[in-house]
Amino acid sequence: MFGSNHLYVFQHPALKNANPGNYKVPVTYEMAQQEIAKNNGFDMSSKQSAEEMLLQEDLVDLIPAVEEANTISEELDKKVKFEIVVISPKARGLTHGRTEVCVKMRNLESGYEYIWTRDKFQRRKYLMQEMYQNFVEGEEWKLPDEKDPFTVAPNTEVQIGHVNIYLQSLSYLIELKDSLDVSDVKGKDVGIMDVEIIPCNSKGKELTEADDVFVDDPKDLISASVNFVVKIRSITGLPNMYTDVYCKYDMFLDAESTKTEVIPNTSNPEFKHRKNFSFNPATSQLVDYLSNGVLAVQVWGKYKFKEASQRQKNMNTKQMVMSETLAKGRDLNTNANKTSDPDKVALRFQLIALKKRQERLVVKLSQVQRCVQVAEEHKKVRIPTAVVKQVLNDQNPKRVESAINKIPQDDGAGVPSTDAPQSSMCTLM
Repeated sequence: MFGSNHLYVFQHPALKNANPGNYKVPVTYEMAQQEIAKNNGFDMSSKQSAEEMLLQEDLVDLIPAVEEANTISEELDKKVKFEIVVISPKARGLTHGRTEVCVKMRNLESGYEYIWTRDKFQRRKYLMQEMYQNFVEGEEWKLPDEKDPFTVAPNTEVQIGHVNIYLQSLSYLIELKDSLDVSDVKGKDVGIMDVEIIPCNSKGKELTEADDVFVDDPKDLISASVNFVVKIRSITGLPNMYTDVYCKYDMFLDAESTKTEVIPNTSNPEFKHRKNFSFNPATSQLVDYLSNGVLAVQVWGKYKFKEASQRQKNMNTKQMVMSETLAKGRDLNTNANKTSDPDKVALRFQLIALKKRQERLVVKLSQVQRCVQVAEEHKKVRIPTAVVKQVLNDQNPKRVESAINKIPQDDGAGVPSTDAPQSSMCTLM
């Protein structure tokens, strides 16, 4: 195959006569594309879902186009290399959508990378072909930077990474304070974000453990007023290549993304971001979102200006690609980057909610035991159901204790009969 639209098939007569069975099916352009994709490590089997079939089509179309773009880059010495990347919605910092085939454009001098959509790459490739054609024909082919398809504007924003915050704790009105890994599109950890999501009242006053607003079942929030505050305090440990860093996210059905302040010239930006969210009344859709959803926070920024080294200036594109390939081979087993396991992150958030629920059950059990103890101390054989319901459902310790103190005052509870066998348990009415 030559470029993205030429295929030449060679059949050796001696080989064909020796194995005629191998030459029954005519070789087509599509077959060649699929074979190249398979040799590049992509699964081209027929047992795939509809989404996987769409991905396969995109891959088959893009692989020869990317090869052509890389060849043109080497011929014109543009010091740029293109690679195919398959990116899931989560890796892009989104909560929904389909996995997409994109193209990563990498500047070989600076090492800076830009992710292009399939359509953006295809449009630029047509301009690359035109430049190359002019080059071959001896015409003026160089273009100013703002029109050059191999060039990206210095002030272009790039997505540095993302953080997925599981909201299950909030569905029980449990505060969330954590330091979470910021992951790039390859899943590599590039920093740590300090975040907080705390229940509050309608005026934004944060609620604490003493307020005891925990609910046993998220469904109890339906039709109630749900208020909380989202805080993004800071990010630490970002690569030093970025500036003008900010975060953005979409909460529930937000029509417009929420953005933090833009922080320049530091790899440890402090945003001190705070935003209150109020839902009155809370719908079943909101409760389901809090119980099962994820708040995806994207981290954006710009690359700092970086001048090429003298060694890089003395190398052409082909030499730089070869040098980079050799360096990757040497570092393959020595530079294992730390990556986040999304399943472990989700499990950690689930454990926070389970721990709080367990603590609540232990408290309720001790309160029921206290009811029985008070009833036996005052020789009561029954406890009114009104007292039991308040002990089980009320979240205010003072009101629970007040209800327990009513047990000795209940004349209808009676005293144990002297003729009846004694029991260590009383009866609940």
